[in-house]
Amino acid sequence: MVSVDFIFFGLTGAALFVFRHRDPGREVPFKAPLHPFTTGLFVAACWITVIATVWNNPVNSVIGYAILAAGVPACLYWQRKNRTAAA
Repeated sequence: MVSVDFIFFGLTGAALFVFRHRDPGREVPFKAPLHPFTTGLFVAACWITVIATVWNNPVNSVIGYAILAAGVPACLYWQRKNRTAAA
């Protein structure tokens, strides 16, 4: 599960780049210290952790990804159910 967790940690950090790029003239509601260097370092560290975990524990990583993939049909089902209930 570590590799699955760190994928989402890295994506969360990368989202900061997207949000800052999307609206460059807007005043930011919070300051990230030494952004973009610390943010980039965090995202890189997350991906290195994912790669190292998959490299060192491939079986456990596949199990974690299978658990993650098992949630996709449930998520799609509930999204569809909520759309039809709202319509």
